[in-house]
Amino acid sequence: MSYFGVDGNGVGRVLYASATKPEGPWTKGGAIVSPDAAWEDNYIYNSVLMWDAQENIWKMWYTAGKIASAGGEPEVCALSLTRQQLS
Repeated sequence: MSYFGVDGNGVGRVLYASATKPEGPWTKGGAIVSPDAAWEDNYIYNSVLMWDAQENIWKMWYTAGKIASAGGEPEVCALSLTRQQLS
């Protein structure tokens, strides 16, 4: 599962945790994606993680950019791809 976290410097990242059963216990595995581009504004969140067995690749859609106001929307929707195994 992917989830959102903010570090002590205010940088938002998408992290993951894994479990052998849906009810857990869950083991935290660290960051999947960290912001590294100016347009991400040090803030990545609202992720959807999917394993594409046909293409043998992980796909993650996410939003980036800080919300301008409490009622605002993210700046960008993006897609990240990797063949790296999550463990």
